[in-house]
Amino acid sequence: RAPQTRVFVVNYAAILPDTGPGCWPQLPYADGDVPYLREKHQELNTMIAEQAATNGARLIDWYRASVGHDACRGPLVRWVEPWIPLNPAAPLHPNLRGMRGASNLLVAALSR
Repeated sequence: RAPQTRVFVVNYAAILPDTGPGCWPQLPYADGDVPYLREKHQELNTMIAEQAATNGARLIDWYRASVGHDACRGPLVRWVEPWIPLNPAAPLHPNLRGMRGASNLLVAALSR
């Protein structure tokens, strides 16, 4: 019905640091569990990317853009809040900076 439609899919932003340990107590995970949780997060983003590609949608890689802005960073840097948010957002969800980051990625993709 809309042959010129472009569909964009946004994956999940980084919650944990991309490498290394977590940040107890902001994220109450044992350092030994962090690699497993990071792997599951990556698996979810891989599934999203595969489904986007299968269905002709373009992936907006919010994860890659959000590395360094995970919930372990300070409140002025992070895009995702830890279990006890200091910015207005739900725990483990994007804050305003994170949503602006996603918005900037989408606007850049739309302008190409």
